[in-house]
Amino acid sequence: MTKRKSDIVIVGAGIAGCILALALHPHYHVIVIDKQAQAQEKVGECLPPAASRVLRKLHLSHLLQSPEHTTSHGMVSFWGSDYPTIVDNVKNPDGLGWHIHRQHFEQQLRDELARRGISLLSSAKVAGITKADMDWQVQVTSQKSQSELTTQLLIDATGRSCHIARQLGAKLVLSDKQMALWLTAPVATSKQLAVISDETHGWWYSAPSAAYLSQNTGMQTRVFSWQAPAEIIKRSGIADVDGFLARARQVKGFSTLVDLVNRQGARLHPMVNANSARLERCAADGWFAVGDAGMSFDPLSSQGMLHAMNSSMQLAEILVAHGLGSTRATELYQLQMDRVWARYLEHRQYFYHGTTLA
Repeated sequence: MTKRKSDIVIVGAGIAGCILALALHPHYHVIVIDKQAQAQEKVGECLPPAASRVLRKLHLSHLLQSPEHTTSHGMVSFWGSDYPTIVDNVKNPDGLGWHIHRQHFEQQLRDELARRGISLLSSAKVAGITKADMDWQVQVTSQKSQSELTTQLLIDATGRSCHIARQLGAKLVLSDKQMALWLTAPVATSKQLAVISDETHGWWYSAPSAAYLSQNTGMQTRVFSWQAPAEIIKRSGIADVDGFLARARQVKGFSTLVDLVNRQGARLHPMVNANSARLERCAADGWFAVGDAGMSFDPLSSQGMLHAMNSSMQLAEILVAHGLGSTRATELYQLQMDRVWARYLEHRQYFYHGTTLA
């Protein structure tokens, strides 16, 4: 068994875990663990303009210049109205947003870890965690080896599963049971605008998808997603592409897009979680949770990936300012996350007022 020491061990090499590692690397020795050999396919397309602040600070702006990512000009909204409202990014002080290839972006971040000399143990699982004096002992297994990591600080960046925090006794609190049923399809359009529309039991969303590029230059691949309580989606009986598009065609602002879909290239994906949830505590003695591991947002907020970045940067700044063993660091981070959650719930209640999701 190989034994290694590190100041900080981060479990999870998604956006939150990688951003945190990159931010902390100049100040502490960091090891990142992830169960996957490489970044995996995930739902998540739009990165808001404010994300550019984090990327510039970490000298990562060049990542979004990759041809796999395209700029986002804004959104056409039918929310609460039969008539469209355009919410564009033209006057946004941070510039345009992006339709990103989520899997490619996360792989870019992994590659950046390697380029900057940050250890990433991929295809590795945390087999056990124990506390010895002031340090954590983390047992890590892979197909080829076993190792034991000794670290002062443990970070949960495992996403909605919050696997590490729950293993350490943290309680996950669900605010709703919202799910998302989604479809990708080639569409005969070139508009770089997302479309959003509400309905009684939930809401619909469509945006250009960088992750599923069409081979036909006259077509644009888009994501279509229906967010609603799980029982509503199951009761709809949608089991194929035609059933999904028939439902979408009835939604305000979606009929034209549906008519332009090439059904032969359409693909219906399984339901995924789209609920709001948080840990009762995002920080405790010797551990922190960042991104979706600490709190996960409804996709309506378009803040999931941005929160992953921001919460990681906030934690990094606190740890650099106050040190790894500081109880003040724990208090400050928890206070910040409590404020973020309170603001999120206020906005969610405002947008969902009058629907079954309120």
